Amino acid sequence: MYRLFYIFFLLFVINLFPIIAQGNGNKQVTYLKEPNRTGFTSYDFGSSAPTRFENISRISFPEIKDLRLKFPSYAPSYYSGPDGGEVYLWKKDFYKWTRTDGSVFTEFENGTWTLLNADGSVFTSFAPCNGCLPGSRIDYKDGTTLLRNWVVHRKEYDWIFQKTKVTPALNWKLVDTSKVQPIVSNVSKYTFYHSASWDLYILGLKESFPTDSFFSYMKSEFDIENAGQIPVILFEKGKEMSDYQGKELPNGTTDAGGGFGGQDSITVCCGNSQTRIKADPVIDDYEKRKVYYGTFFHEAVHNLEQMTCLSYRVGKENLKPYNPEPWFNEGIANYAIAPFFSKKQHETYEQMDSLIKQKKIPSGYAALLKQGYNGLLPYSLGAYMVEYLHKKYGKNKFIQINKDICLGASAAETIERTVGLTGDGLLTEAVADFNEKKSSLLSDLNKKSVQGYTVMSPSNASEFNNFLNSGIRLPGSPHEIQNYEEIPSVIQIFRARVEPYLKKVWGVFDGPGESTFFLWESGIYKWTGPNWEATYYPGNQAVFKKDGWSVIEWENGMRRLEAPDKSYVIFWKKDQKGYFDKDGKEVK
Repeated sequence: MYRLFYIFFLLFVINLFPIIAQGNGNKQVTYLKEPNRTGFTSYDFGSSAPTRFENISRISFPEIKDLRLKFPSYAPSYYSGPDGGEVYLWKKDFYKWTRTDGSVFTEFENGTWTLLNADGSVFTSFAPCNGCLPGSRIDYKDGTTLLRNWVVHRKEYDWIFQKTKVTPALNWKLVDTSKVQPIVSNVSKYTFYHSASWDLYILGLKESFPTDSFFSYMKSEFDIENAGQIPVILFEKGKEMSDYQGKELPNGTTDAGGGFGGQDSITVCCGNSQTRIKADPVIDDYEKRKVYYGTFFHEAVHNLEQMTCLSYRVGKENLKPYNPEPWFNEGIANYAIAPFFSKKQHETYEQMDSLIKQKKIPSGYAALLKQGYNGLLPYSLGAYMVEYLHKKYGKNKFIQINKDICLGASAAETIERTVGLTGDGLLTEAVADFNEKKSSLLSDLNKKSVQGYTVMSPSNASEFNNFLNSGIRLPGSPHEIQNYEEIPSVIQIFRARVEPYLKKVWGVFDGPGESTFFLWESGIYKWTGPNWEATYYPGNQAVFKKDGWSVIEWENGMRRLEAPDKSYVIFWKKDQKGYFDKDGKEVK
């Protein structure tokens, strides 16, 4: 009975409190700034968040100086606002003003304030941090959001479009084109902001980016995706990018390249090291095929990963921060792009082999975590650990591991929970797996490294193809050679169609079959195969080498075949020859 009386008494007091608090109910409060002002401003945020920076200017943004009210005292009370709307004060700097246009302004004592419009949109201004201007957001009735975040190191705002009440979530930066390079190019979902330095890079990417297979593979194998726009800001110099990001690259900022893949955008450097378009179709095609897209693909995976983590985390409370270990974070980005930029995979294998040979593999999982980015271990060892997990345990278990990491779990705990493997066990097994497979993983790396490059054409395709199929017959000894024709014409076989490239470019080419090709600026060039090489010198001289044997041919037709022991036969003319021992003495 006493408890029932107590409950009724509380209800009576709660209902009576507004009546008591209305002692100042007829008193009108004024604006803190311009107290004589009686009118008020209505704000139109639009019906949906803008998806481009240019459309932000259409929004009328409220400012606290135009809304903040002045009170005669700070006791809880009702007041009348400057417009006649109802105001209720709870305590100092904490009150609500229901305005006559249907909007509601609320100021909180921590410095945050909100303006709820009659159409259901809500503007929120957040309390500024030390040295910051306040950030804000507008939440629209259609579920979209416009974020305005103060960037301390740049002393400017970033604008973000967001829609998290859909799956997958949408989130991208609205780029102010006046603050980036002037050219805008679109490749699939990616919008690039760049200078003319990047024109060849963009041209090659437009022609080669595998839109359908790239996104479907990432979704199928890793369950990572981004259904929205993806801005890519390209910088001329490393320092410009680091200044923009407010941080250095893991290996230090240089103009050699690098990038950052974020939730709202991607940045890549460096335009000053990119090859320019030369208006020569043959040369431009050659250079375009050599462009290194590994950084872009790597950062693109980071963006897909972070957007997926955003989708996983929406609506969940009390989650630990998303803070993936470097080996997993960089490892998945390097491993996932292998089908689309195989050169990155070959780099990983070579670096992994080097780490093992130099005894730089950490002693255990704790040591791996302690090293962080030192030695760039996450990009090689981390990538192979991810590859091992994905291939051995399958995509479904890997996707679960990745999801748990997105939700705040450590990699070690979710891997052990999901597949029963400790961090130490994973490290040990991955290294052992690499050692077991490295002969095949490292095979034909020269050929694999030029995949997609321009294929150099031999001048005599039939002769070259016959050589690829049958090779050059080598005798047991130079003394077995009796006739001039028994030494093949290596000039005929290995002369190449280099004329379009001479004095214009130099570097590596792909070649027919298992061959690769390198052209020097001097005009010297070399064909290379799995166990042979052939070098051509200007002036029509060629040298073929295999298993210690060499065949040399000069422009005047002279031919020489030399054995591994340095003994040789030489034809000065078709009918004039000589045999020499390893010391260069003629043998009769």
